[in-house]
Amino acid sequence: MATKSDQTGVRRDGQVLSNVQSKLRDQAKSLAGRMQSRELSQENEEFNGFVKDMNAAADAMAQPPKSCSSRNGRTPFPTNRKPSNTCCAPKPLSARFK
Repeated sequence: MATKSDQTGVRRDGQVLSNVQSKLRDQAKSLAGRMQSRELSQENEEFNGFVKDMNAAADAMAQPPKSCSSRNGRTPFPTNRKPSNTCCAPKPLSARFK
């Protein structure tokens, strides 16, 4: 059972993560908008796909995660499980734009 200080820490951590996600969403939208205004998305299919990906990512970040809000103050990951980094590993830009 989580103590009151643990729950306060989880809430504080959740607020920090929420703020970071909000800023990241705004930056993704801004980058996609700048690329469209400079008509880079029309240059080639890679740029067009990147703009679509940035817009989709920003839209996904606008929704609060269901798993965190439904855990009633418990941490989103059990203590014996670490989040995986393999799903989010970016490809080098040099490999994408040859």
